[in-house]
Amino acid sequence: MYLINKNIEFYPELYQLVNREKGGQPISLPVSASRCLLALVTNRRLVTQQELFVFAWGEQHSEITPNNLYQNISILRKTLKIMDGNAGNWINTVPKKGFIFNLNIAVEEIISDNIQADETTEDISNPENTIKNKPLLLKPIINNKHKVIFLSYVILAVIAFFLVNNLPPKKQVSESFVFYKKIGSCLVYINDDMQEKNIHEKVLEQLKPNCSKFPHAYITAYSIMHSATILTCNKPINGDKPHCVSLLLRGVRAS
Repeated sequence: MYLINKNIEFYPELYQLVNREKGGQPISLPVSASRCLLALVTNRRLVTQQELFVFAWGEQHSEITPNNLYQNISILRKTLKIMDGNAGNWINTVPKKGFIFNLNIAVEEIISDNIQADETTEDISNPENTIKNKPLLLKPIINNKHKVIFLSYVILAVIAFFLVNNLPPKKQVSESFVFYKKIGSCLVYINDDMQEKNIHEKVLEQLKPNCSKFPHAYITAYSIMHSATILTCNKPINGDKPHCVSLLLRGVRAS
């Protein structure tokens, strides 16, 4: 998870944004737009159009037009502005080259050490349940300010409804992985949109999963990221209340 500007949570594997200060209600992104945002916030530099094409669309990138890319960037800008009214200049265009995420906006990677789906945690097999709704905290409103705030929320709700109903349905988490290989008693799955498998092999060289307790390993890795996330579970993630542990592996490069 990435925390943007200290108030927006970005969950790239769920393709969702959550504003901590507005009740924690998630807004879903198209898969391609979510990957564009991931590339921008993790590479604090100019990310070229070609890099975004390859990273966001994988093997199908040659079929994507610049208009498709600009439409996804537009969706990101509008959604971020819904989340934060000052987000209009967070994604900057470098004409004929690419895009860069505003270097003045803080981006912090938050690593979760333990993900458990039991009586106290929502089922990980349903992505919408992995982000709990947070209580809406409102300060007392004086005079006619409540009218302005109420109208603002109505406008935001209408925009959010329009965006959500015009976005393609998001994948279940389990649909984002394909079976790769079996190593001992471990069943290894990798992200289905990988551009190459060399980086996954590098991850496996460094990874020493506890196959006796967590025989299902789900690896998400991209050559552009130089890092990988690994989710190891005692049951398949589309099963009944799996117990999972996540970790982040840095410095992974494809040979």
